[in-house]
Amino acid sequence: MHPYPAGHWMYSLYDLLDNSVFVVCFFAFWVATGQFLLRTAHEKFNISETVEIVIIFYYGY
Repeated sequence: MHPYPAGHWMYSLYDLLDNSVFVVCFFAFWVATGQFLLRTAHEKFNISETVEIVIIFYYGY
């Protein structure tokens, strides 16, 4: 049972979140994006992985 009327955009979101294939692909996409951004930052700015982890932790919370 959805808390929103049929046709509401949140109705579609609930259906997507119930789909395990979507959830796996969604998280895989963001993990790959995060890895790409970390690799780019590491190469471009030449910062250590420890600093990257601290930045992620700081901005993640």
